[in-house]
Amino acid sequence: MKLKSLLLPLFLILSISVFAQKTFTCIDDFGKELFKIDAEFVYAFSNNRCAYKKQMGNEWKWGFIDEKGNTIIEPKYDKVLSFSDGVTWATIENQEMLLDTFGERIQTNEYSKVGQFIEGMCAVYQDDKMGFINTSGIEVLPCEFIGSPAFSEGLVCLSLANSTTENYGFYDKNGKLVIPHQFKQAGFSNFKNGECRVKLNGKICLIDTPGKPTFIPKLSTNMDNFENDLSRAYTKPNRIGFGYFNRENQWVIKPIYTNANSFLNGFSIAKMNDKYGVINTIGKNNYSI
Repeated sequence: MKLKSLLLPLFLILSISVFAQKTFTCIDDFGKELFKIDAEFVYAFSNNRCAYKKQMGNEWKWGFIDEKGNTIIEPKYDKVLSFSDGVTWATIENQEMLLDTFGERIQTNEYSKVGQFIEGMCAVYQDDKMGFINTSGIEVLPCEFIGSPAFSEGLVCLSLANSTTENYGFYDKNGKLVIPHQFKQAGFSNFKNGECRVKLNGKICLIDTPGKPTFIPKLSTNMDNFENDLSRAYTKPNRIGFGYFNRENQWVIKPIYTNANSFLNGFSIAKMNDKYGVINTIGKNNYSI
């Protein structure tokens, strides 16, 4: 029986103490009660572990339970993140440490700041320069870069921090440069469905994983990734005049909106003047604007 999450507290223990805790009830997919836990706060389950914050003496500390409510990692940490890819960061007295799902410490270098694991890789920082480690704590990319703080579809967009040109390239999870430093980053340039936004020759376009352009817009100098076969773009310098074009470089929805979101499940929220509404992929108003 798969456990989904810890729900909001069903019972509240009243106390005049500033350290009053609450009782959280954990249920399964059918609403059956599995166990209760007294805590000040709980996260949702991730990697079969749930972080909880509990009063320990005169302090609040974080630990982890499993899907049966058993304490797997004792509440002794000042801060924790949810588990991802079988590891998490935990903090004691401002010292970051990497833990596995049983609370065993994984050896890493010391960092001034750490991110969260995505696709088995985590951004780490030394003196504002970024690198990446894997779930074994191995530094795959040294802290010599600026750029995207997360891998997407196996690649990450980075520029050498000391570079005077800030040209960006793409590295794989082995630390190998697979697309040479030749682009400007467009926001955080991340791959999605095999394509990534980059800035080339002053214009935002899409490239594939070998680094070859797959789409260059003719109607605008900017664009988003395609969603529902449409790309959002603005046409005026002050970032207004939003519309949507297709892969034939034709406006499907004319750039008449003050602002607009990318499409999700065939719909987008758009703003015209001071009013918002919902449009579909042919620009028809499903709700008034």
